[in-house]
Amino acid sequence: MKIYRVVILLLLVFPAVHVMAKEEEAFESFYEGWQAQSNQQYSKAMDLYKSAASQGCSVANYHIGKLYEEGLGVKKDSEKAFDWYQKVADKGYAKAQMLLAKMYASGVGVKQDYHKAHSWYLKAAEQNERDAQMALARMYEKALGVKQNLFKAAYYYKQAMKQGSLEAQTDLSLLYINEEQMRRFYEDGKLLLQESARKGEEKAQYYLAQCYLHGRDFDKSTADAVRWLEKAAEQGKVEAQYELGGMYLHAVGVEENLGKALGYLNKAASAGYASAQYDLGLMYYEGIGVIQDKTKTFEYWSSASLLGDKDAAHNLKILCADNPKYCK
Repeated sequence: MKIYRVVILLLLVFPAVHVMAKEEEAFESFYEGWQAQSNQQYSKAMDLYKSAASQGCSVANYHIGKLYEEGLGVKKDSEKAFDWYQKVADKGYAKAQMLLAKMYASGVGVKQDYHKAHSWYLKAAEQNERDAQMALARMYEKALGVKQNLFKAAYYYKQAMKQGSLEAQTDLSLLYINEEQMRRFYEDGKLLLQESARKGEEKAQYYLAQCYLHGRDFDKSTADAVRWLEKAAEQGKVEAQYELGGMYLHAVGVEENLGKALGYLNKAASAGYASAQYDLGLMYYEGIGVIQDKTKTFEYWSSASLLGDKDAAHNLKILCADNPKYCK
């Protein structure tokens, strides 16, 4: 009888031990894959992740999807990335649900479907995935695949704010300030915008500058506008860099300062801002604050033209017709 009981006990325990051993192997493969990826050994990482996934490690599917999406160690393949994300999203992994939603929303790797995007964003948002909460807020604000509902937009912005998103706070503030339907929250919007700007959120700093510059929602103050534009520009907000460049170039609300104008416009142009490239081309064409150099004009207007600036494209044709030597 004792021998019989021991055999029964072993039969009960052994499957659990076997499962635990298999899970441990899967985890080891995943961890080794993560280390390989950290060391940019992407092919090795892919093999290890696939080994882990075959042994039941769900999160490995997500990392395989990321490697396919970004083309690391394999040929970039959005459709394969989608398939791998799907495997783990179905099991409730929020980050994969978020990425599936983005792919449905953008039509990358799968046919665009806002309804399905909304569904997956919702699943991820329910697990406190902040980016999903932001995406839902914008869908409801902009009526992307859903009926516009500004109160639902505000709800999801608030959910993201609870997780520390200053961007969500800025977007909520602008919703309150700009939307007639939300005007009862107008004063709250102003306070939220100022708080976001003080805490360093660049979009808030830029929009607060616009409010001061044009006397909209706040008392007009060019000095305050320039101060907030400078803060946003320091953080790389290209619109702020371009606007400051224009203000110093044309002495709008500030004294003319061609050095500062050139500096801010160069920053915006380097970031691929077409209007800044056009203005720099004009400065080199006319010799404003710089030594006249029509070869540089050609370079700046060519770049701006490729980015869709119609004025640059028009002037480029004239420059090359009149001075072909600069257009080589």
